[in-house]
Amino acid sequence: MSIYEHQSTFAGLPVVNFDLKDPNALLKGAIRLSTDEDNYDAMTNQAPILLDALASSPNKNEVSAIVIGPYGACYEVDTQAIVQWFVDNPTIS
Repeated sequence: MSIYEHQSTFAGLPVVNFDLKDPNALLKGAIRLSTDEDNYDAMTNQAPILLDALASSPNKNEVSAIVIGPYGACYEVDTQAIVQWFVDNPTIS
């Protein structure tokens, strides 16, 4: 698998894309938060929005793992917004 391919499993769970257009869908597996854009920098702005939508989902208690990405290299892209979201929201349940 190359570095440009999505993981199909994480933490022993199948990876399922979170759909912002359908945040009430069942959330079984490891939930991937990503954008449709090829621009990795977009995740800097989109990740907190996706996390807020996930945290507001009535099915949020089904989530046992979250995969964020694809994301740019840590030395190129600021991840502070994502880290701060988890500090401010230590649990989504």
